[in-house]
Amino acid sequence: MERLWTTDFSSSRGEEAHSFAVIVRNASAGGRYAVAVYPDITEDSTLVTDFDDHTVAAINRDLRASISAENSNYVYFKVLRREGEYTDVQLETPTTGDFWSKYSYRLSRGKIRLLRGMRFGPIFGLTVAVLPVLAGVLTIRCFRRLFRLHHQPSG
Repeated sequence: MERLWTTDFSSSRGEEAHSFAVIVRNASAGGRYAVAVYPDITEDSTLVTDFDDHTVAAINRDLRASISAENSNYVYFKVLRREGEYTDVQLETPTTGDFWSKYSYRLSRGKIRLLRGMRFGPIFGLTVAVLPVLAGVLTIRCFRRLFRLHHQPSG
């Protein structure tokens, strides 16, 4: 289902401007990592363009702490690929609500380009729930029909 809701922007040449979530370092929050909407990054935030394993762990720690005090190991941010001059990353926005988004973007020489985007909402949940319900109903009907055929009195 996730693939059906994903929009691929990797083939666009940048003619269209898209807003999407990115990782920033927020000076007013003591240098913590946070999520901001690109290209509307506030002046007290700096786009994070360089990631090592320690930085990725710190980013995920700060993102988890931004929505919950509980111990969690959920990975909101990860590096997908490093190839020479570019790095592809994936970011899922942390939230406690029903609406969230997941974006993949490429960082290359200080520039950023959206690769894929997906926004979740209640429609996604309903769509995902409908398919298993339909499969369950069809399975029950098929088994009932087979059971009736198998146990019909021979006459």
